[in-house]
Parts: sequence; structure tokens; C-alpha cells
Amino acid sequence: MLAECCHLTVVISSITKTVEIENGRNVELIDVNDNAPEFQQANYSASVSEVAGINSTVIKVEAEDKDFSPEFSILTYSLWGPNSDYFSIREGDGNIMVKKPLDYNEVNFFNLTVQAKEKFGNQSATASLIINVEDYDTLNPYFSQSVYHGNISENQRHNQVGPLAVLPEVLAQDGDKGINEKIIYSIKLVNPPAYNNSFSINDAGVLEVKTSIDREICPNLVVGIQVEIVFVF
Repeated sequence: MLAECCHLTVVISSITKTVEIENGRNVELIDVNDNAPEFQQANYSASVSEVAGINSTVIKVEAEDKDFSPEFSILTYSLWGPNSDYFSIREGDGNIMVKKPLDYNEVNFFNLTVQAKEKFGNQSATASLIINVEDYDTLNPYFSQSVYHGNISENQRHNQVGPLAVLPEVLAQDGDKGINEKIIYSIKLVNPPAYNNSFSINDAGVLEVKTSIDREICPNLVVGIQVEIVFVF
């Protein structure tokens, strides 16, 4: 505490009477660093979009030191933990901000520790901080490979229509793994075009032959498949 002037009253008592003597004195009360910093809560958590801009504020952590004098009550903040370099903490006020671009597919969970320390003293406190990165629709869906090969059996020529044997099976997935989106398959083209109506594809990516195809007339076909994603609420 700072030096203060106190007015003292000295009371002298005896069996017969009481005498009060007023005697003003300046008394200096010296603050002792007997309080450590304390965070407002032991555990903090926050979420941030992977497209949040550099220097965007994610969360603010706060601590307090109950010592009166500034040399013991002014605090500085620091941050550490695995991949903590994605974030920075403002030393003077505990604001935690994005330091470098986030990518949900690279790191989407941070388990960090924040510290509040007396700027001119040695006492400190820590709290845990969990940051979850939210996925954003930044990536297109993609196929497991660019070209698939299928065979139509001789039996299928004789009106035996049905699923086409494709190995490996046609498979696409969304590059954004943290978003609940459905992949929709469709046929974009068939070459020769005369067979446009001879094929269909379902939601699982299974290609089917709908009409018979004569090998002698058409020994090879090209079917172009397209995928798009639809957000599922």
C-alpha cells in the first residue's frame, strides 16, 4: 500500500477515570507482495473459424492481483503449448489473437496454457485454454482417382442391365472434413452421345447400365461423372 497519514487517539484508562490524548502521526504502511495473481476462471475455451484474419481476437483471458501497489499488481501475459505459434497473446491485457493462417485439415484443436505474471514481482498463475478451429467450405470435392475403368460383360449385351463393374469403385469425398455436406453424383457426358440415356449413377457413386449396348457397334464408351456438395442442416 502507499504511505498514508493516520490520526491516532491514545486512550489511557484508570479505575477512576479515562483520559483521551490525541496525537497525530504520519504512519507509512508498506505493501507486501503477499498475493499471487488469480485468473477469473481456471479453464477457458473458444472456437475460431479457419478463415479468421490475422490479428483477429479469439478470446480474452483476465487475471487479477489483489496487491495494492503497482509494482506487485501489474500483470503480463504469456502463452505456450503445442502449436501455440498460431496465436499470440497481448502482453498487457490478455487478448489472444490469430498470428498465422489456420487450416482445419492441418490442426483443428489446440490445448494451450496461459500465464499471468507480476511485471515487477515473481508470482504467477496459469490457466488452461482450449481452442477449436471450425471448418469452412474452402475445398472442392475430389475423386480418389482421375480415370476409372469398367467392363460391360457379354451377358449384359443381351438386355442384362444393372450395376457396372468398376474397379476400384467410383469414390469422391469432400476436401472439407469438418462440414456436414452430402456428395451428389451426376453424369456430365457420355461419348458417343447416342448412349446418353444408357447410364445412371446413384448417391453412392454406383454406375449402372440402363440399356443394352452392342459391343460390335460400340466397343468403347466414355462416361464423364461430376460431383457437387450439398450442405446438410
